[in-house]
Amino acid sequence: MRLIFIRKFFIAQASALLLIAANAYSACLLPDFGVPLEEQLVHLSSCQNHPVYLAQIGHLLNGLGRYAESLEHLERALMLDSESAEIQLDYAIALAGNGDWLSATELLDALSTQTSLPPALRHAVMQAKNRIVPATTMPIAANSAYSSAAPVASVASALRLSAQIRVGNDSNLLGSPRLDQLEISLPNEIITLPLDGSMQPRTGVYTRTDARMEWSLGLDSIEQGTWELSANLSQRRSGDVPEADSHQEDFNLEYNPYPHPHPHLTTWQPYAVITRSNFEAVRGTRFTNWGTGGGVQIPLFGCSTRVGGEWQDRQVMSNPLLSGVYTGLSTLWRCHKHWQWALKMGEDRPQHSERPGGRQHTASVRSLFFNGTWLWDSEFSHTHDSIGYSPLLNYDAVRSTHRFSTRLEYQMPLEQQWVAAWGLEWSGQDSNLALFQMRSWGSYASIRWIW
Repeated sequence: MRLIFIRKFFIAQASALLLIAANAYSACLLPDFGVPLEEQLVHLSSCQNHPVYLAQIGHLLNGLGRYAESLEHLERALMLDSESAEIQLDYAIALAGNGDWLSATELLDALSTQTSLPPALRHAVMQAKNRIVPATTMPIAANSAYSSAAPVASVASALRLSAQIRVGNDSNLLGSPRLDQLEISLPNEIITLPLDGSMQPRTGVYTRTDARMEWSLGLDSIEQGTWELSANLSQRRSGDVPEADSHQEDFNLEYNPYPHPHPHLTTWQPYAVITRSNFEAVRGTRFTNWGTGGGVQIPLFGCSTRVGGEWQDRQVMSNPLLSGVYTGLSTLWRCHKHWQWALKMGEDRPQHSERPGGRQHTASVRSLFFNGTWLWDSEFSHTHDSIGYSPLLNYDAVRSTHRFSTRLEYQMPLEQQWVAAWGLEWSGQDSNLALFQMRSWGSYASIRWIW
């Protein structure tokens, strides 16, 4: 009898626990539009990985005009379900309500091109597009399943900060060519010189920290576009290979036209960019790069296409003989916030006539794919000198190099403002001169905080 009682007691306890878990789970997956926001927020800590719940919280916050809070939950919901049109619509409304009407309109434009949208949702998207006007300050209406209005100011400003720590392993921290000997070409013979271990790849663990700031300012007319300023500070440290330690600063000021495609803006619009980068390594390498560029942005097949020119002043302070001035053309194609392709070609002219290789002709193509969870970044480049690099290397052969790099990263949101990531990366460079051949691969884990 006692055993039967004990068994019934545990069955009852287990059933109660399962019922509690089921109720909590259903609260995440089946939010009730009729339940007040305060009651649904009770489940926030246990529903951080449920996009339906997070989207519902964001929608309710939109209806209350609390757009900054809504953005946090909707951004996380999009990381978990980047294909949901309903979440994208509410996210666009939150962006507009927070002052970033340019990004909001771009997202709504992308949504409107989707042929699979249900009629009710398509109607809500079109209503939202019609209500997002730069001179409007109307409150969002929350009397339907999808909010369809968004307030914007005549001057919209947005600030975004983030910090990241990455720990990884690299097979070639110094980018060495893996050589134990080098052939020297003399007028009548070729001699082989042994090289010390410094020319061999060195494997080790590294830590990289990044701090980033992004600020945008939209002006009072859609024809005037928006200004975007970004700054990134990066530092890499390795206890295994201290010579690989380095730090870098990157700054970018960009003028963007109103996002394309847009029903009221179908002509070409100008863009302009100013950049500055500074790099310094413990082993002595130091260079600074100033650049500017500009051109036109074109609406093409529902996507954004840029065509323009670039100019860069590349100063190598650690070896001024290698400094040069780059001029070239560039094309950028960006579609639906998932795919981005960039093509560049140009010429780097030496500032000193004695620079090995003389003028360098370069061409590159880069592709970037991101769906909210997976990030794939790949780049291929080709460089060809105009004259022989050195009489001592393959009888003054003209140097030609091909470089390919790729990175695959999986991102997983944690708490509201935290994102963890794991990645694999590989890079390689081939050249007709063995001194410029290189291979490197590794893996890493990172944690990013966004606020």
